[in-house]
Amino acid sequence: MNETKLGLVDPKDVVVLASYRRAISRQLYRDEDRFEQVQIRVRQHLLKTLGCKIVDIEKILQWEWIPRDKCGFRLAGQPLKVPIPANGKVYAAVEGISFYANGSFYLNLIEADENNALFNSDDVDLIMKQGITGASFSLDPPSDLPHPFQKATWVPYDALNGTDFLATMLHADLLLKSMNFLAETSAKSPFRTRSIRDGAYLALSEDLYQQLFKESRAEYGRISSSVRMWIESEPIKYNIIEHDGSITYRFGPSNMQIKYENRLEYDVEYGTIIGARI
Repeated sequence: MNETKLGLVDPKDVVVLASYRRAISRQLYRDEDRFEQVQIRVRQHLLKTLGCKIVDIEKILQWEWIPRDKCGFRLAGQPLKVPIPANGKVYAAVEGISFYANGSFYLNLIEADENNALFNSDDVDLIMKQGITGASFSLDPPSDLPHPFQKATWVPYDALNGTDFLATMLHADLLLKSMNFLAETSAKSPFRTRSIRDGAYLALSEDLYQQLFKESRAEYGRISSSVRMWIESEPIKYNIIEHDGSITYRFGPSNMQIKYENRLEYDVEYGTIIGARI
């Protein structure tokens, strides 16, 4: 994933993007039968400007951890395909960390099998060796004009670039956008979409699907009409256990929250439009 390249909008692309906007407008009114062909031409033009190819986009989207069907869509209900590193293991959670009097420490990791693995020893090595204490990721429009691509930004840039950690955040963001638009995009060119309104294809756990789509329709209505959405980690609670000269921090669940802004407000003092956070 090349954040620098995908973030650029060349001045000579403005005419192409303007035609793309007109094509979108016609598609919304269902009088553009060849919208997919327009999308393909615009993508090819922009990728040529950036020195990229369609296969580069497919490589980013077709992350090996996510099981997909032959059309490039997620296989709903299937666990992640977390690879087992050479001489490594796969894990389901971090239970805690223990410190000993001699200065050593031990990570209490819950080992997993192929059905519940969420990360592997390479991820642990990355975080420990790079000293990563936090991370953020965002996909945003690279232009005020409608654009078929998104600009990816993340922190820390060098430590995460090209890693499965980064791919995890990317695909979590894409899943969030699927929930927002009730549509999933294929990872294969020409990147067709399909509705997930009935929940049949949505790659969410059953309990999360029930909470968002069935138990709290009002809440989901606010989410689906939001102008901006993101995932944020809550502070992790922990217990301290002292035993025979060692100190163990036993972690609680790492709860995640979906946060969103569902309306825009005008800031009179600064003359800018801001999102109203809910």
